[in-house]
Amino acid sequence: MSYLKSALITALYFFYATAFASAATLNSQIEQIARKFTASAGAIGLASATVAIFPFEADERLSKKKVNFAVSELLTKNILAQRALHVTERAQLSEVLKEQRLGLSGAIDSKTAAGVGQVLGARLLALGNVVKLGNYYQITAKLVDAKTAELVTSEIIEVPVETFDKDAAQYLVLVPQKQAIGIFLAGNYSVPTTKNSATVTYSSCRVVPTNHEAHSASSGGGVRYWPTNNYMIEGAYFAFNLKGGQAFATPDTPSNNAGIPNIRFSGETFRLLVNRTFRMSKELHLHLGTGALYITARSPGSASTAYNFSGPGPGFLFIIVNHSIKPLKYLTPVLRGGIEWKPQERFGWGVFGSYNLFKKTVKQSAVLTEGNTPPVTMPIWKAELSPFTVETTLSIYF
Repeated sequence: MSYLKSALITALYFFYATAFASAATLNSQIEQIARKFTASAGAIGLASATVAIFPFEADERLSKKKVNFAVSELLTKNILAQRALHVTERAQLSEVLKEQRLGLSGAIDSKTAAGVGQVLGARLLALGNVVKLGNYYQITAKLVDAKTAELVTSEIIEVPVETFDKDAAQYLVLVPQKQAIGIFLAGNYSVPTTKNSATVTYSSCRVVPTNHEAHSASSGGGVRYWPTNNYMIEGAYFAFNLKGGQAFATPDTPSNNAGIPNIRFSGETFRLLVNRTFRMSKELHLHLGTGALYITARSPGSASTAYNFSGPGPGFLFIIVNHSIKPLKYLTPVLRGGIEWKPQERFGWGVFGSYNLFKKTVKQSAVLTEGNTPPVTMPIWKAELSPFTVETTLSIYF
């Protein structure tokens, strides 16, 4: 019975300890280290000594993310907040490390650090390492006496990666500056410029093209890649639809008026761009690019529709044949610019404008035929595709 009781108490202890560690913020745990360092320095008569805080040691992956830099910065901030120890300037420490050909990765032993500390005039040294253990970062921090190279005190803490990334976000590089990859979803919109088509009188019936304005909307996505810090390559695919109203009207009312064809066609767009990126601020990025755009479009299909007109005279049969749009394929250079807002390094929302250097006109025609009357081909809609397109994107970066 006593064994079960002890096991239950132990389980509860670990449960609450784990819950507390998960709930604690990164800053509160670093503050715990700073308090211990300050108290230990005071205990050996160095309460107001100068301390040099070295870059913490970490592997290449964590160093690129600047996890070790974040620990050093937070430790500096919290030691200064104690208002006891003095901290050497980071610029001075970096200069001495460069002069002695020591890296900033933190791979420095206590004796080497002691020599650097003496050059800086620092009696105490703060150094350590950061390692990733599963979903946690384990941070080991040591306070060393620069005069004797002996350990004064040390502390080990464990912080969930999620908590660390959230609390240290301002110091971290969650997305590398080069060789970064982004995936985005996008939608864009444009308005073609319609052109008037003439009225056609056929077999005593007037067919009046209505020249409705059309609207083109598309959705798609793509991939971005940064081969260098300031240049980005982007490939994208979009599916689009162009829609307008009914293609024509008549003074007389056909029996199946609802069958009058609509202005409509759909297609696909493939785009390849090279962009120059400018960091206007931490959250705002300017993109200016150029590349090529390939568009292919088609009508949903051809059809033949019969209309029975009954005017003042005898009734007659009026047939529209093949009121489809001719398939469209063309390649054009494109210019593009816009701003992306990144509230977090991994996420971005952008607004862009692009301009196609080559213009293209699309036409929709119909063949009119009735009895023995010779057929007539008439344009029922014509528009120039808008060279300017507005686009919005949602992106995630790795």
